[in-house]
Amino acid sequence: MNRRLLSPRLWQRIGVLSALLWALAWSAPVSSEPLPLPPELQKRVNQAIDRGVQVLRGAQGNVGTWALNKNHMTGYAALPGLTLLECGVPASDPAVQRAAALVR
Repeated sequence: MNRRLLSPRLWQRIGVLSALLWALAWSAPVSSEPLPLPPELQKRVNQAIDRGVQVLRGAQGNVGTWALNKNHMTGYAALPGLTLLECGVPASDPAVQRAAALVR
């Protein structure tokens, strides 16, 4: 087998480029906060979230799941329950409490 090896000068360039990329990656500001939306668009987003929460609350069964049959009841309780929490519904809300009780 005849393999061409990289020249030492090319390895040096690769090393310098790698170090530069690492330095840029570590020095870049990282923020988990989303960029703010224009007020009218934020209002529409908040209204959509509120409508989604109402739909989830209305579709939950009495035992705390959103499953239509007995298959995957825990998953159908956990994911919508987490969605409610992510939408700003407090953990003390009855819909969240029913979902949590079923998952536990």
